[in-house]
Amino acid sequence: MTQTQNHSAFQIAYYKASSPHALNLLKTKAIDLSITYTPVAESLAIAEGSANSPAYYVFRDHFMLVGPKQDPAEIQASETIETMIAKLYDEAERSDGQRVRWLSRFDGSATCVKETELWLSIGRMPFCHPQAAWFHKYHTFPVAALTAALVLGEYTLTDRGTYLTLPPALRSQARVFKEASDGLDDRLLNPAHLLIAREAENGEMARRFAEWVTGREGQMLIRGFEKGGEKLYSVAPETGEV
Repeated sequence: MTQTQNHSAFQIAYYKASSPHALNLLKTKAIDLSITYTPVAESLAIAEGSANSPAYYVFRDHFMLVGPKQDPAEIQASETIETMIAKLYDEAERSDGQRVRWLSRFDGSATCVKETELWLSIGRMPFCHPQAAWFHKYHTFPVAALTAALVLGEYTLTDRGTYLTLPPALRSQARVFKEASDGLDDRLLNPAHLLIAREAENGEMARRFAEWVTGREGQMLIRGFEKGGEKLYSVAPETGEV
């Protein structure tokens, strides 16, 4: 239950779901609105008629390349994300997974989609090769996946919210090699959009919520939101921002 200045109280019930699952729930009219992280799939949902236009840009989350502090791949902070991924691939292949391993949620989530984009950007598809023993497919939700990667000493892709959710003792075992900036062309940026179902049961309330969360009051709330004493999200970009 929430109430803000000049607005009536309202309740929100939510589903815990990956972006593809959330869009499917929208399509089946199980939910009125969704917040997802896959722009292409969101555009398709609007084009096919399961969601209304526009897709409201709500906030910016940030992907992170995380791995063991010992860093057996010897990644340099000055390297691009593509160079880092290529180095991980080469070292994992060279050592047959003895020195470098990668953990993938491999579940079609927004994180999985982004990870796949990164592999394709260097012309490699380890997920297609069953003999790539170093490519650890671990189907689970984000916190459990990141926890497993750190316990096992594996590199992985995660998001800032998941990273900040970890207890300090576990987070101290991790090293962040690359994190997205707020630049709209940053490959690791994780934009969050709100979609409203075409035939939403509570369509008018959903629209009013979308306008509130993308308006001044909602964006101020997002700007000040913290997890573990650290800023979690960045607000949506302003018109003309690059």
